[in-house]
Amino acid sequence: TLHTDVLQIGDFVVDHQVMGVAKSLSSNLHKNIDGSFGLGLKDLSFNGISLIRRLIGVWMGTGHQGGELTFGGRDPARFKGELEYFSVPQGSAYWSTPVRSITVITQEVVTNKTEAPIHPKKISHQIDSRVGSGTGVSVPSAIFDTSTDIILLPPRVAHKVHQYIHNFFFGLYTGYSYLSNSYTVPCNLDNVEIWVELGPSVERSGSTTSNITGASYATFERANTTGSGYGNNKFLIRGRDLVREHVPVVGGLFGVCFSGIQASKTDEDDWVFGNIWFMNNYMTLNHAHRQIGIAPAVQMDNLD
Repeated sequence: TLHTDVLQIGDFVVDHQVMGVAKSLSSNLHKNIDGSFGLGLKDLSFNGISLIRRLIGVWMGTGHQGGELTFGGRDPARFKGELEYFSVPQGSAYWSTPVRSITVITQEVVTNKTEAPIHPKKISHQIDSRVGSGTGVSVPSAIFDTSTDIILLPPRVAHKVHQYIHNFFFGLYTGYSYLSNSYTVPCNLDNVEIWVELGPSVERSGSTTSNITGASYATFERANTTGSGYGNNKFLIRGRDLVREHVPVVGGLFGVCFSGIQASKTDEDDWVFGNIWFMNNYMTLNHAHRQIGIAPAVQMDNLD
C-alpha cells in the first residue's frame, strides 16, 4: 500500500514523500531486517552494524497527529521540562532500563450525607515490579519498542494493575475475558493515571547515578502540578490512552473496551512499552553512549 508523509532533512522538505507500507511480512524476511528504520541497537542488527550512530528523537502523537523522528538531535517543542537520562543495562540488546514499580491512581467522587458531591478522592496503589516473581532482588527491565502498539506486563503485574483500575467487587475483578484471552477496561478512563518508576537515572554530569527512594503521594501531586515527569524518575501514562476498540457485541452496550495493557507469556518476562508509552513520553536514543532520555511529551490535547 502506498502512503505519503512529510520528509525533512535539514532545511530540505518534501511534503508528499511516497512510501510503501506492508501490512504483513514473510517469516523469512524477519531474519534479514534491522527493525523500524534501523533504530535498534547494533546487537539486533542483521550484520552487527548500527545504521545510526548519533542521537534520535522519538515523538508519537495521539489520534491522527502522526509522529516524528529527529535524526541527529531532539525537538524541544515536543517535550516539557528537561530530559531524564537512563543507561541501557550492559548486555541488553534492546533500548531498555530497569523498572522499579508501577502505580495506579484512581479518582472517585465521594458524597456526604446530603448527597452533594465533594472533592474527588484520589486512591493510589503501588505495585513493586518484582511482586510475586520469585526472582529475589533482581529487577526487570522496561523495553521501549515503537513497533509494538500496546504495553505488555508479566501476568502477575497485569493482573494487579487491572484489579486497581476496575476497583470493583472488593478489588477482585480484573476485567479479564476468557473468550478473547485479554483484559478489558471501561471505555472511559479519564479518572485513571498510571505512573511508572524507572531507574536509577544518570546524573546530567554523567559521572554518578542517583538512588531511587520510595514514592510519596506528594511526588505524584507535584508532577501533576508542574507538568514534569522526572520527579523521582516517575513517568505518566494517561488512562484515556489505554482505551482500545470496543469489545464485540457487549462492548457497545456496556461501555467495555479492550485494554492497552495486556499480559505477556511468563512472570519472568521483561516489560514492553509500545506506542501508548510514546504517546505520553518523548524519548531520545543515544547509540554512542547506549543511553535513553525521557520527558513528558507535548500533545495537542494537553497543551497548557
